[in-house]
Amino acid sequence: MNQLLINGVAVGLSPDTALLPSFKASDLLKPDTIQSDYSPEVSVPGTSHNHQLLGQAA
Repeated sequence: MNQLLINGVAVGLSPDTALLPSFKASDLLKPDTIQSDYSPEVSVPGTSHNHQLLGQAA
């Protein structure tokens, strides 16, 4: 089960939401040279809990 926390509060996600980080490396033979990592966009259901937690961002 994936969990997304904002200030320690869990965001309500759909059961099929996958949170998988992505990694970028300049040389795949040297994984210690990772330049940056990021997470892809996540869609958040428009529940009252999520609106209260995210405010105008929801």
